[in-house]
Amino acid sequence: MFDGWEDVQEYPAKTVIFSERAPADLMYLIISGEIELTLHGEPLGAEKEGGVIGEMAMIDSATCSVTATALTEVKLARMDRDQVKVFINENTEFALHVIAVMANRLRAVDLFISKQFAKLELPAYHWIGRMDLLEIFKDSDDLVEFPTGTVIVEEGAEGDCMYVVMEGEVVISLFDKALATALPGEIVGEMALIDSDIRSATITAKTDCQLAIIDRNSFESLIRYVPDFTRHVMNVLANRLQFAFEMIE
Repeated sequence: MFDGWEDVQEYPAKTVIFSERAPADLMYLIISGEIELTLHGEPLGAEKEGGVIGEMAMIDSATCSVTATALTEVKLARMDRDQVKVFINENTEFALHVIAVMANRLRAVDLFISKQFAKLELPAYHWIGRMDLLEIFKDSDDLVEFPTGTVIVEEGAEGDCMYVVMEGEVVISLFDKALATALPGEIVGEMALIDSDIRSATITAKTDCQLAIIDRNSFESLIRYVPDFTRHVMNVLANRLQFAFEMIE
C-alpha cells in the first residue's frame, strides 16, 4: 500500500520519534525496524514492521499520549491528518488494520492496569460514543434481553459477535475489577471481532438490559460501507486508551 509513498523518513536507533504530551500532527506506519512505546518511562510494548504509531493523536486528541523511541534503525511512512482521513474512508483494509493495532494496544494497557492497580478501587468509566447507534439498530432482528446480574460474555471465552446496548447498563471488568460501564447507544464486546476471537474482558448486566447483536459479517460490512461507524469504533478505542493512560498517570 505504501510502496512509492513520498513522505518516508529513516531514523537511527535511540531516536525519540515523539514524546508524551508533545503536539502531534502525524501518524506513522513502520516500514522496517522496531519502536518501543513508553509512558512515564514504563514500557507499554513495541511495534514492528507493519505496525502503526501516533494514531491516537490523529483520532482523539492533538497531543501524543506516549513516547515512541526507535529500538533499531527504522524507516517510517508519515501521514498527516487529511491523509489518514482519506485512507480510513476509502480503504477498508487500512481502517481494519489501524483498529486492530489500537485494540491490541488496549489489551496490553488494560492488562497492565489490572495487575498494577489490583488493590485499588477504580471508578468505572463511561465510554463516550459519537454515533447514534440506537437509531440504526432500533429495528434489528437480533435483539436479546439479559436480566440484572447476567454474565453476558466472560473473559477468555471464545466470541463471534459484539453488542450495542439498546436498553439498560452493562459493566466491563477484567480480573473481577470494573473498568468501564456502557449505557444505551454504546458498543461492547468489539475486541473479539477486531484482533482475535477471544474475549478480553467480562461483560455483566448491571441492570435489566437489551442488546443488539452484531456478528462478524455485519461488523465487516459496517466497516466497509459505513465510514461513520469505522470512525465511531476508532473513537471508542481511542477514548478507552486515553482513560487508561490517565489512570496510569
